[in-house]
Amino acid sequence: MNTSVASEKLDLGSLDLSVLDQLADVQGQLSQIDTRLKAMDEKRSAVAEQVFNRVRKDYMEQRQELMAKATPLKESARELYNQVRSAMTELEQAFEAARMDQEEIEFRHSLGEFDDAELKRRLQGIKGSLAERAKAKEQVSEIRDRFNKAFKSMEELDEAPPPARPADESEEPTQRVNQVKEDDVTTAEMENPDPEPPPAPVARPTPPPPRRNPDATVVFRPGRLIDQATDNPGGPYTLGLRPLSIGSDSGSDVKVDGVAGRQAEVGPSRSGFILRDLAGKVTKVNGQPVDELLLKDGDLIEVGSVSLKFSQV
Repeated sequence: MNTSVASEKLDLGSLDLSVLDQLADVQGQLSQIDTRLKAMDEKRSAVAEQVFNRVRKDYMEQRQELMAKATPLKESARELYNQVRSAMTELEQAFEAARMDQEEIEFRHSLGEFDDAELKRRLQGIKGSLAERAKAKEQVSEIRDRFNKAFKSMEELDEAPPPARPADESEEPTQRVNQVKEDDVTTAEMENPDPEPPPAPVARPTPPPPRRNPDATVVFRPGRLIDQATDNPGGPYTLGLRPLSIGSDSGSDVKVDGVAGRQAEVGPSRSGFILRDLAGKVTKVNGQPVDELLLKDGDLIEVGSVSLKFSQV
C-alpha cells in the first residue's frame, strides 16, 4: 500500500488570489459585450446603418480596452498557476492514494484475510491521513474553481501568450490590415453626394458631373468560403450583404467546435470582404493571426480545426 505523505511546502491557504477575481470580472464584462454584439446582428435591420455602425464601433472599442486590461492579469494568473500546479496535483494524488489504501483494507477484510478487530485497527491508522487529505483536496478544488472563473478553459490557462512581433517586421497580412483602414469608407461619406466640381470657364461651359444618389446601392462582387475538409457536407458558404458568422454558437453560419460562440465574421465593405476576429483569440489567414483583414482571392482562413478558402466570384 502507498502511504506516502504529500508535500505541503506551499501553503495554498496563504495564496493571494485577488488577480483571479480581477480577471474574472474583466471576463464577465467581455462576455456581456459579446452578447450585445450578437444581439446587434439579430436586430440590424431595425435601425439605420449609421446607427448600427456607431454602436458597434463603441462596443468594439470597449472590447479592445478590456482585452488590453486582461492581458497583464492573465500573465500574472499564469505565473501563479505555475507556482501552485504541482502542489495541487500532489495533494490530489495523496488523497487518491489514501482512499485506495482504505479500499484495499476493506477488500482484504471482505475476503476473510483478517477479522473485524484487525479491520478497525488498520482503518484507524489511515483515518486521520484520509481526513487531512480530503480537506486539502477540497481546498484545491476551490482554487481550481477560481482559475476556471478567470479563464474560459484550462487549455487557455495552459497555453502560452503569443510572442511579440519585432517593430520592424513587415508581413503581408499587417500591410493589408492597414490598407483596409485607409480604404475604409465611413457611413457619412457613403451617404453624402460628391462635392460640386469647380466652375467651368465661361468660354467653354461644361455641365457639372451627375451627383451621386445617397441611397444608391454599392455594387460589389459576391464571394464564397470553401471548406477544405472534403468530408464536410457544409459549404461552400455564399458571402453577400449580411455578415457571415463563424463560431461554436448553434446559430453561427459556419459551426466550429472548440472556439468562442462568435469567434469571427466575414462581412462586406466598399473595398471587398473583411474578416474580423470577435473573440480576442487567434483567427489566422495564411498562417498569420489577424484582428481585421481585407480578404483577397485564395486566402486561407483558419478558425479552430476548420480551414476555409476565400474565393471571389
